[in-house]
Order: sequence, then structure tokens, then C-alpha cells
Amino acid sequence: MNLRGFAMRAIWALLALAVSMVVLVPAPVPPQINRPTEEKWSPPRFAAGATAAADLAELARTNLWGIAPSETPADVRSRQWRLAGITGPASGRQVIVIFGDERLVYLKTGEMFPDGTLIGEIRDNGVCVIIDGKKRLLPMPGQTIPMTW
Repeated sequence: MNLRGFAMRAIWALLALAVSMVVLVPAPVPPQINRPTEEKWSPPRFAAGATAAADLAELARTNLWGIAPSETPADVRSRQWRLAGITGPASGRQVIVIFGDERLVYLKTGEMFPDGTLIGEIRDNGVCVIIDGKKRLLPMPGQTIPMTW
């Protein structure tokens, strides 16, 4: 009888929990779509007798699909990058570049960093870049020898 009483109390507790979840949890709210109201769509108006190039230029200036969305934080993170390390044997060293969105890119001598800086040489202690025709060393602090996989 004691086991049956415990089972009944457990069932009542679960029932009370289920009822309280239904009563206390708020109903989901549908998402609000933020649409700009200050600018409404209207078809472009072309001047009579204008050339095709003028019509194309006017069409490019019009806002056919609404205001362009602003840049998101994910877009900003994908442009941010830094040097993460140097890897590979002496004959085929590579620079590891890590982006803000956790992507890794391996670059070799002669290739360019995302900002367009040319990689002149990859050494044990850093990367030589060519800026305005001059070599500059970007040291890799804490890295004495390249990592080899």
C-alpha cells in the first residue's frame, strides 16, 4: 500500500507540474517585421526621349526593392582577421590566418593577406611582408619554431 500511495503522489505532482507549465509559460509571440515606413515603393519615371544609358542610370538610382539592410555583426566579424601562427616545414611554411567568425585560412609566400598586403617570406619567428617596396617583419610572439602536423 505504501508503494501505491507514493505512485499516486508522484502522478499528482506531475499533473500539477504540467498544469503550472501550461498556465505560467507565456504564449509565443509572432516575430515583428521591421519595415521602413518613410519610403514607399513607386515605379521609376523616365524622361521622354532619353537614351538607354540615361534610363539605366535612372533605374540604378531608384529604390526598387526597398531600403538595403544594414550590416550585421556577422558581416563585421567575417572581415576581422589576425595571424594565428606559422605551420609547416622550412621549405613549405604557411601562415595561419583566423577570422572573427572562426574560419582558418592558410597562406603561402607570394600570396596576400585579406587586406592586400603581400607576403614576402615566412620565417620561424614571424612573417615578412612587403609594404611600399620594403620588407617588414611581423613577429609572432611566443612562437619559436613552426608547428608541423
